Amino acid sequence: MAVPLERITKFVQSVEPSATLDTTHYTFDNIVALYVTPDGSYQGLIAKAPLDENPVRKRAVSKEAEALLSFQSRSNDKSRYKVPNLIAYSHTMPLLVEQRLFGPTVLEKIKSDKIELSQAVNDMFSWTDYFHGAKERTSYTVSQTQSWKEFMERLKLDIARSASRDLINLGKAVEDYGRKQGSSDRAYLHGDNSPIHIFYEPSTQGQSDLYGIDFNGSRWGIADEDLGSLVSNTYFHFSDLLPQRQIVESLENALNRYAVDKNNAGFYIAKSFYDKARMADEPQKSRFLGIAMKSLANKFHSEYLLQ
Repeated sequence: MAVPLERITKFVQSVEPSATLDTTHYTFDNIVALYVTPDGSYQGLIAKAPLDENPVRKRAVSKEAEALLSFQSRSNDKSRYKVPNLIAYSHTMPLLVEQRLFGPTVLEKIKSDKIELSQAVNDMFSWTDYFHGAKERTSYTVSQTQSWKEFMERLKLDIARSASRDLINLGKAVEDYGRKQGSSDRAYLHGDNSPIHIFYEPSTQGQSDLYGIDFNGSRWGIADEDLGSLVSNTYFHFSDLLPQRQIVESLENALNRYAVDKNNAGFYIAKSFYDKARMADEPQKSRFLGIAMKSLANKFHSEYLLQ
């Protein structure tokens, strides 16, 4: 059973008495309650609680709190790369209260034609790189990464349900790829970064600050894993809004600048496109599977997305 909304509001008002419930929505994992706080330190607050007693969902709320605290403990106040301030956290519920953001997301700014694509892509990659914080160079085998383990687990399930030739070939390619070696940075990952997870908030310095949100998938791992999900999520959200060549060339430029393990960048992109394929209908499903397969063949190249 979910935490009752009345209990969430009571907890929020114990932190900020002026808080008034504005709206509530339900995600796959969370109850998200938004509050206005006319007399508070912030314009508004957000409260998040797990949708039910599922331990994975409860853990996701805890991971978000951990990610916010980790970032805030090492962030420079003068930097324009930020996360919402964590105001309060109850481990027993669990429930967190954080600063509410009112600015547009990267996707909203692209839709309103208020930012150049190249700038938007660079902002997302720059925020992600800053979020990773202090990095530790490490040599690794691809099969040791969380991405490879998740990739293989999902492929085995899907092949058991529908042993199509495309899935079998992809499964063999991913299994073989697990033997490859890499050298990259180990860092604290966002886990699912996207144009809908980065906001532009007004700053007293004149330039908008960049705020990242939604840390349910945060964990330690290979830094390039985050770039793979950012590429696929950006392509997914922008592909109906802008010329595809413009999108993929901006992504390729950003990868060349920010990817550490360039030889294996295609693997992390392949995994993220496969996750997209699992949720898509035809013909997008086959298209995303094709991109995943081709990305495994070599490091990322823009022509994979343009075919």
